[in-house]
Amino acid sequence: MNKEYFIKTPNIPTGKVSCVLVDYRINETSEMALMNQGIKVLKTAKLNSLYESVDGHPDMQIHHLGNNLFVCEKTLLSYYKNLIPDANILPGIELCEKYPYDIAFNACRVGNFLFHYLNFTDYNILEYYKTNGVKLINVKQGYSKCSVCVINENAIITSDIKIAEKARENGLDALFYDNTQIILKKLSKGFVGGISGLIDKNTLAINGNIEKLYNSERLLYFCQMHQISILSLYDGIPEDIGSILPIKQL
Repeated sequence: MNKEYFIKTPNIPTGKVSCVLVDYRINETSEMALMNQGIKVLKTAKLNSLYESVDGHPDMQIHHLGNNLFVCEKTLLSYYKNLIPDANILPGIELCEKYPYDIAFNACRVGNFLFHYLNFTDYNILEYYKTNGVKLINVKQGYSKCSVCVINENAIITSDIKIAEKARENGLDALFYDNTQIILKKLSKGFVGGISGLIDKNTLAINGNIEKLYNSERLLYFCQMHQISILSLYDGIPEDIGSILPIKQL
């Protein structure tokens, strides 16, 4: 049996992903599609302090710092320690429903950059990245991870125009794509980062069928330009589930 390892750089596996973290409400078809790829599917807990639409979104509850190190919402520490027993999980702040006091863990790491509304980023995240030479880029989009689909260490697709601009200023290839068709229950729309996650160096999983989105050709072309193929987990309009977070790889 192949040995699995924690992914070194958050969101960017270098091999086949063996374990992901997803919303506890992920639909059965999507879950089975991931399992059919040989991926273990770990599920979040319901966080009552967040509003219902996002109370199970992994990118709201926990942040992967790299390798086996994570920081999570304070009240969920014991849950995540039991869920990922071989990880080193630090307790972060306790969240509340009102923005921006719900965004502390929703920072987006892209290679050697971190995008977030830095005034409200959890202290552990900021200190770790400052110490480890990751460049911190301030944006006024608190839901940064929701808003960014990480393609590789040099490329993103984002639902936020300011993140796209800041990414390009720092030498990243950034496609701005804001689509009102993406589903997020009880809200007007979801975000492109929330429907996606890499499950291999060159494979992006989408929670839904990307071709159901308006102007999906732009997404497909951008991915093709970066040698990324798409795995649609079910045949319907993509739904934002707070990202498909790759945790371990073979």
